Amino acid sequence: MLILEGIDFSSLKKQKFLFVELEGIPVPFFVENVLEKSGNAVVKFEDVNDSEYAKRLLNNPVFIEAKGRMKKPVVAAGTELIGYEVIDANYGNIGVIQKVEEYPQQLIATCLVNNKEVLIPLNESFLNEINDDEKKVFLTLPEGLLDVYLK
Repeated sequence: MLILEGIDFSSLKKQKFLFVELEGIPVPFFVENVLEKSGNAVVKFEDVNDSEYAKRLLNNPVFIEAKGRMKKPVVAAGTELIGYEVIDANYGNIGVIQKVEEYPQQLIATCLVNNKEVLIPLNESFLNEINDDEKKVFLTLPEGLLDVYLK
């Protein structure tokens, strides 16, 4: 069982599974039941019946999926973003992601802009939206970041 505070109960009841971060990796757990208790959501996962195993889930970050993608971190591997257009709130269309590399703190996308390789950090503070239908990544980069590459 898992107790979640400060979450929209109605949207949680619609979730078929939640991701619990274990050792830095988001692991999906199928939701068996969701109850509202004292303003908190109490979640029972399928196949989690052992109290020792359930204790491992305590105090770990929990994510819900939105439009086929977890709400908080960017996808773990990032390779499925290759070919997506990168759209910045200030600069507009930057280019198409050629490759994605995983660094300790974040994923870095590489785009070609005016025949120059531009490295784009894909961390949650810059990322606004990933639209899988349109194959676009929307973000707001820090002022001057692209200027470093293009001047």
